[in-house]
Amino acid sequence: MPLDATNVQTSEALPDFGAFGAPTLAQWRDLAIAAFKGGAFERLESRSAEGLPIKPLYPRPATPQTAPLLAPKPGWTLAQRVDQPEPDAARIQALGDLEAGAEALTLVMAEAPGAHGFGLEAELPEDVAAALAGVEADLISLRLDAPGSGLAAARRLGAGLALRGFQISGLRVDFCCNPLGARMRGTANALDDMPEICALARSLSEAPSPSRALGIDGRILHDAGAGEAQELAFMLAGGLYYLKALNQSGLSLEDARNQISFIMAADADQFLTMAKFRALRLLWARLEEACGLSAQPLRLHAESAWRMMTREDPHVNIMRVGMAVFAAGVSGADVITALPYSMALGLPDGFARRVARNTQLILRAESHLGIVADPAAGSGAIEALTDELCRAAWAQFQTIEAEGGIVQALTSGSLAAAVSATAKKRAQAIATRRQPLTGTSAFASLQPVRVTCLAPAPERPEAGGDFPAMRLSEPFEKLRARARALPAAQVVLATLGPLADHAARATFAAQFFASGGIAIARTSPCDELESATDTTRWACLCATDKAYAAEGAAALARLQALGYRIALAGQPGAHEATFRAAGAEIFIFSGGDAVATLGTLLDTMTQDMKA
Repeated sequence: MPLDATNVQTSEALPDFGAFGAPTLAQWRDLAIAAFKGGAFERLESRSAEGLPIKPLYPRPATPQTAPLLAPKPGWTLAQRVDQPEPDAARIQALGDLEAGAEALTLVMAEAPGAHGFGLEAELPEDVAAALAGVEADLISLRLDAPGSGLAAARRLGAGLALRGFQISGLRVDFCCNPLGARMRGTANALDDMPEICALARSLSEAPSPSRALGIDGRILHDAGAGEAQELAFMLAGGLYYLKALNQSGLSLEDARNQISFIMAADADQFLTMAKFRALRLLWARLEEACGLSAQPLRLHAESAWRMMTREDPHVNIMRVGMAVFAAGVSGADVITALPYSMALGLPDGFARRVARNTQLILRAESHLGIVADPAAGSGAIEALTDELCRAAWAQFQTIEAEGGIVQALTSGSLAAAVSATAKKRAQAIATRRQPLTGTSAFASLQPVRVTCLAPAPERPEAGGDFPAMRLSEPFEKLRARARALPAAQVVLATLGPLADHAARATFAAQFFASGGIAIARTSPCDELESATDTTRWACLCATDKAYAAEGAAALARLQALGYRIALAGQPGAHEATFRAAGAEIFIFSGGDAVATLGTLLDTMTQDMKA
């Protein structure tokens, strides 16, 4: 309904909310403790993979925070990927998306950081021209996602657009040449292209053109498992390196900073993603001022994160991508590209692309998220997280610069080592299911899900150099693939006591095994089980700790006598030696390494099948 004098509530008509009083932080804390049933309040605090604290409650900022330098107009531009290998198919893809609401295209070339096994195969300018035939390039914006330093692809794109009759001065193209990124992905001589990339930047500046030559790509670190502060520190150090190179090539610092774009991954962690995007703008403004420049809004591209995409239960990715788009959109992204939900399975079909496009359309056009600039301003949680990320990232940036700059940090391996350490911490949290992946390690379903792709994802590993890309769900997906090839991948749940006693452990066990692709053959009281069969050699005992202490050893002995190999749900504690002597081989419990335990279990099932 349009706003007019008949439907706008005046402030006089609103209730007096002051009558409720102003609750204090201490009161909120008391309520949280009460809801937690007296548990330690500190247990509600979590930490990022880098160790940054994330508290359950934050006070309202006492003083106004420094606002990020946002683009003059709130909202963002909706971009869609063009990643079909064949130019003709890419053209159909691009035109279809533009006709259905997209305002920008991300031209993904084969072997690019964001290609993930596909991408446009354009060896000649004519191929690019064919892929963009019918596209009114002067009415949209383009971003190039290219392999190597990006210089060769940038030249082909420029020549292809010229074949279509477009002048670069009238186009908004982010060529995103990124020799630092190529160096990180294993191209040793990528920085040799810097002089010619600087020449491209000078030509764009002299045109003059709103296009930009260079791009700082934080996705490479994000895909490799980096933390938010590490990603920000790299982008600052990389941006400073490019600023210096452009300035030394003859561009003023003012013109140099206008030749740099930023690309950053947005994932389903809403608050950290919002804080990260806001922090980048604040940090870059501080760096500009340190260089003697008057700070200006940077050009910031967002892409939903590759590392959060899953193959199992892939429709959950729709929610992940939706959360990522939301977080990036309300925290200052200028252009957003959403990955289709089936990306991890193969080349997305038209339906998956439509869902990705409509996710943005709904959030922006129907939910009106782009109307308010920086809606997180004043939030105690987001302001505090933004400040913490700024401080941590600036400190890491200073460490990089003290070492000699980003090139030296890449040469010495210090940045790669730091990212690897963070990635290992995150991988451990995934393996122990302390960081659950919905549909994969938590609430996993063994029912097949039908998803159509135009081509299956290649099995070859991602290129990565010192920063290999890896999706978080891959360890569990490998277990699921092993289990699908194993007919005997099933377990009997053997229970002790009434349902009310064993239900929690049995439910936990069923979900634990499902995360590794192992089905539950049946659930039966321990004293009603029959002998093990060739296809169900394993049983898992499920009961309370009290029942284990009273009759656990006897129940285990009975299962062993029936021919079962045995797992036990729960921590064995002081009874471990007794339980092992009675036949228990594996213990499954919350916080245990599920990937390692399930891998061992599948190993034994494979051996049993061969025996």
